[in-house]
Amino acid sequence: MVGNDILLFVDCIMFPPIRFFIEAVLFVFARPVKPYIPFPRTSKLYIQVHEPGQQKHCGASIQQMKVRQFCPNCWKEITMKAYICPCCGYATSEYESLSYEKKLICALKHPVRENRMLAIQMLGELQSHAALPAFTSILEKEEDFYVIREIIRALNKIGGEESKELLRRLKTHKSKLVRKTACQTLQDINGRGI
Repeated sequence: MVGNDILLFVDCIMFPPIRFFIEAVLFVFARPVKPYIPFPRTSKLYIQVHEPGQQKHCGASIQQMKVRQFCPNCWKEITMKAYICPCCGYATSEYESLSYEKKLICALKHPVRENRMLAIQMLGELQSHAALPAFTSILEKEEDFYVIREIIRALNKIGGEESKELLRRLKTHKSKLVRKTACQTLQDINGRGI
């Protein structure tokens, strides 16, 4: 026994169905079971059983995830109970009165890249022409290809002459990937006649 884990070893050379039987028996006893997939060219199966009351997830203990909240105006981290940002004085209640589209446009300045990319994607889905000036300012200083690619995809969904103009500007971008993606998107837009 290693720590609180019990490791069972089953040799399934003669009886491969025994693996399913053992997993079923262990499942019935309501003990969390983490089966290990046998390695190629072997028929040995390892099953790790955890002691009752011990929470495991992917071999690691489950820990409480820290929730972070940011001011929607200056994007500094604030406490969950803050009604007014201590850094810029913005009242978080004002943010609640904004439309969904305006909230997404505000989220384009979020410090977490994945949140910015999600906001870009949603603005593209909404076909938001109001986001085009924000996209223009982002494209002037953004270096991350994945963020730029999301903007290109959003411009493809938004369509229109302003979107085409932004894509034409990206055809001269310093990154070859950006230039290629912008050219392909422009061809798609022109092919659809948008």
